[in-house]
Amino acid sequence: MTRIVPETVGGEEVLRPRSFHATFKVLLLVLVVIPLLTSCQANTSLTLALLGDLNLGRDVKAGIDSFAYLEDHLSKADLVVANLESPLGEKPGATTMGYNLCTSEDNGVLLETWGIDLLALANNHSMDCSPEGIGATQSILSAVGLVGLTSHPYQVEIKGTDITFFAFDDISAEMDLESAVESINVAHTSESLVVVSMHWGMEYQGAPSDRQKYLARVLTEAGADIIWGHHPHVLQKMEWLKTSRGHSLVLYSLGNALFDQGGLDDTRQSALLLVKLEGGIIMTVEAIPFEINVPSSTLESPSENSSEEILSRLAIPDGIITNK
Repeated sequence: MTRIVPETVGGEEVLRPRSFHATFKVLLLVLVVIPLLTSCQANTSLTLALLGDLNLGRDVKAGIDSFAYLEDHLSKADLVVANLESPLGEKPGATTMGYNLCTSEDNGVLLETWGIDLLALANNHSMDCSPEGIGATQSILSAVGLVGLTSHPYQVEIKGTDITFFAFDDISAEMDLESAVESINVAHTSESLVVVSMHWGMEYQGAPSDRQKYLARVLTEAGADIIWGHHPHVLQKMEWLKTSRGHSLVLYSLGNALFDQGGLDDTRQSALLLVKLEGGIIMTVEAIPFEINVPSSTLESPSENSSEEILSRLAIPDGIITNK
């Protein structure tokens, strides 16, 4: 495996480890090595764990063991992020229209127990509990030590590496692209690794739309180093996009992390992505395939055929990409 050696300076750990009590067999796939042109520096590697759409409302029967299959991986990651489709708060009234995913604020404790640290809140269900929407869910998450991501930058230092997160919604309404580009550029200019959560695309479509591809080009050129997408509820491909700065990793859709959609195999098949970074440079990416057991609301090991399908949908690039 070829790798690009990053610049290094001393750093210190700022996040606490989590403890779990089970290990499970998984299929690991190490991806290509790719450099990101950024000045963030560290001499200690860190792992960012990425999950797709997470719903604790409607017919989901979430429990402490729902993420047991991934516990070992989540516990070893330095930061775990997911898209929270079900806002936290009081249950909506019977007159609420449409697909409402509002869930009890008590489920905030479950999210913390599973080992999730950051949750994207910019999506088309953010107002399902109340008109206060994102702000109300942020407050509930904060009470249990978790962070809700929005279009406002959230900056954290992990092992000497500075990372800035953004979460944007292009589903409820067309996103303010000019403002997003400006915010991302500011974060990139401040020598921070930039991770962007994107709620975009078309539901149940196995390929990214022209709109997704366009936004990916614009946002990576603005300074987004990693784009992590969701909303289609099925897996879409990943790719490296070459920019004037180097390369950026785009995950168009990570499908469902936990949901009650059992009608299609695609909505039950997903993957956890573990991105290993050194000095702000992506060194490896591991894909951990899993399936959602909808009746029990738990994650489980996929069959061999299902694992192959999951990896095929991710369309993992072959070969080594460099900045040349």
